[in-house]
Amino acid sequence: MSRAGLLVVSVAVLVGALPACGSVPGDSADTDRPDFSARTVRVTDGDTIVVRADSGRDFKVRLIGSDTPEVFGDPECGGRSASASMERLAPRDQRVRVVGDPTQARRDRFGRLLAYVKVRGGPQLNVAQVRRGWAKVFVFAGTPFRQTESFRRAARAAKSQRRGVWARCAGNFDRPAG
Repeated sequence: MSRAGLLVVSVAVLVGALPACGSVPGDSADTDRPDFSARTVRVTDGDTIVVRADSGRDFKVRLIGSDTPEVFGDPECGGRSASASMERLAPRDQRVRVVGDPTQARRDRFGRLLAYVKVRGGPQLNVAQVRRGWAKVFVFAGTPFRQTESFRRAARAAKSQRRGVWARCAGNFDRPAG
């Protein structure tokens, strides 16, 4: 490649006209959001999983719109149960679709992809955790995500039926485990 051609390609990558090496599958200059098929690799906790894209690259995915009790650091009431629930929803090698939300950032401050994860022929993991009562609805920085209202309906149902943390911890998602 000529020096001029290399300069044009380098500038195009820098301004986002072409995907950079290591970009997220499905990224484009227009949307900059993940949208790809993958298989589950492992569950990190109740609201974070690792997936392997069909390209073979692994991604840590933080589920948009849900927040579960912590299992690391200072464990919270229901944290282990929330993680166990996610392991049942997303067993290893499960086919999933990872899709971003244009109202949200592509990644969080820890570098995890922010996305909805839908099991092929099954539930969307994000709202399933809320529906099961192991997650509360999480709206980051006051910017509602596209499915906020359906998540809130699922949370109201979980609370009224005393599922998950609502039964185990009286709905106190931040209470220390003990």
